[in-house]
Amino acid sequence: MFRFPEDQELHRAIMSLEKDIRLPMVLMDFHGLGAVEAGKVIGCSPADAAKRRDEAYDRLHAGEEQGVLERRIGLLRQAYRRITFPVSEPPVADEQSGEEKGQEPRRPFRTAAAVVVALAGVALIAGVFYFSARNGPADEVFLDRLSRQFEEELEGFAQKAGARPEELQSLTVGAGIQNQFSDLRIRAERAIADGQPMEKGTVEAEYRRILQQLEFPSDMIRRLKKEPLTDDFQASIEFYELFTMRNWDLAGIIYNGMNDYPDDFLKAIEAGVPDGPADDLSGYPEPLRKAFLLMREEGFGAKLMEEGDGGTIPYISKMPSLDRAMDSLHPTVASYVRLVEKRQTSYVEEGGIPLNEMADAIHELETLAEKWESKSNGNFQVGALAEDYFNELMFGGMGGPVFGKDGTVAHERREAWRKLAALGPGSQAAKIAGPVVEEMEESGWRKSAAYNRIGYGVYINALHHGTEDISEAGAAFPAFTLELPDEGFTARAGLIYREIQEDGNTGRLIDEPPVMTAVLFAMANEKDDDRMEALLSDGQGAPDSVKEAVSLISAGMGGERISVAFYPESIDHADIGIRVPVLIYDNVSGEPAELWLDYSASGVWTVDPAASD
Repeated sequence: MFRFPEDQELHRAIMSLEKDIRLPMVLMDFHGLGAVEAGKVIGCSPADAAKRRDEAYDRLHAGEEQGVLERRIGLLRQAYRRITFPVSEPPVADEQSGEEKGQEPRRPFRTAAAVVVALAGVALIAGVFYFSARNGPADEVFLDRLSRQFEEELEGFAQKAGARPEELQSLTVGAGIQNQFSDLRIRAERAIADGQPMEKGTVEAEYRRILQQLEFPSDMIRRLKKEPLTDDFQASIEFYELFTMRNWDLAGIIYNGMNDYPDDFLKAIEAGVPDGPADDLSGYPEPLRKAFLLMREEGFGAKLMEEGDGGTIPYISKMPSLDRAMDSLHPTVASYVRLVEKRQTSYVEEGGIPLNEMADAIHELETLAEKWESKSNGNFQVGALAEDYFNELMFGGMGGPVFGKDGTVAHERREAWRKLAALGPGSQAAKIAGPVVEEMEESGWRKSAAYNRIGYGVYINALHHGTEDISEAGAAFPAFTLELPDEGFTARAGLIYREIQEDGNTGRLIDEPPVMTAVLFAMANEKDDDRMEALLSDGQGAPDSVKEAVSLISAGMGGERISVAFYPESIDHADIGIRVPVLIYDNVSGEPAELWLDYSASGVWTVDPAASD
């Protein structure tokens, strides 16, 4: 019930107050009653009820800064609302009365009172808990009370998450949930103006659905277990998307703590503080203390990563997982989520996913893509994950390079490719991998023409459009967008770069998107590789006109968020041939940098520095 020790301490402090001053405070601050209503319940005048409530506040205020107690009470109110109570069945009258049995007659009121007393003793102060069910039309007073409660919920979320007020709007939950609540209030007010007010129960039911977006991952998992979505595909998708957004919201708050207190955070990770006992947090700033408690409560993990200069930086190594509640999602969504989490874990664990398991994952995802297609407007999420697995398996990355020092494919990767090729004609991955395996079996698993023709992006195009001919996939210049950093793309680009470096043959870029040439050119520019720059620009090199574009791409490969895009509608069919701009966005400024490329008669895109000027 209590997320932080302060909540429980305040709960105990209120419990320790004398009943005659505790009850007015409870009624007025937790039930929302006014002094008149509270006085009627207690049996005193409104002025006396208010006086007793103020006395309770004065007792609790001791040692607190101004405004702190009000915030803590708001948080405690959220804790109380997390309590659920069993609904007792109404008593059923026996055919034979108590008098006829010679027993004392049943007293429903006494039974109900006993239940209430028991619940109050276990849970709250003098039976205080939040009753949301109300009857009657929703009037302005009711809506005002709901608005105040909503603001408290937002503040409570920010306090628990350790977010600063200005940070809340930048979170996915911030603006979105406020817009939804505003929409609810506007509709309710219009209904009042039209003389047909909404029922309070209807408004509160929708309000509670909105508040679900303020749940923490652990709350969401508990709700999912209690209310499974195994028969609801769309609801399962929406639940997973919200769960993912919440994880990233909280991860962003934790990263802010890392940035604000880098030295303290570094020492804490080295000492194992995020995983330790609660009493080892007293020496840290409050934002960090909340961040560590949040990590413990929700299942975040942090590790240290070595930098090139020998230093170390902390990073989030683990996010809250749905593993414990996977069976409560729709089966097709659960399969997808399991493979997503498996892939995410591989990014931070040494060794990654075994290559044979990646082949199995691709097969499972292709099957899921067909099922998703029949249930939703598209299967792009599944397709993107399948492409990620495919690119890692075929082009290398975290699982190591494709080709060893002897120039042949490593044995473990060979077996995985064979498994992929054996998936049969119904698999797009098999259609692409099949010719590669066939040729490489004959060449002793050295590079083959079939492998050279596998362009980055061919698989996703085949998966969504059913393109069977690899050469057909690149013939129409399909649109291509790369979001850097991207391990798979960078690994393939590095492989092509080394091969062109060795023999000077740019023919490997046939069927590759213009984005690949742009990335290779940026790599050459960063390495001051004049020969490679000349090969990729038809001998023109890299003048100042391309500096901004290539530096942005280099920043993306270094870890910054950079988008590199090619759109076929921007192709310029000039008299001198086909030209196109590759657009590079830094996700901050509005205007993209441009790097122009020419399409040669041999089917290779080359950089045109003159056009980029």
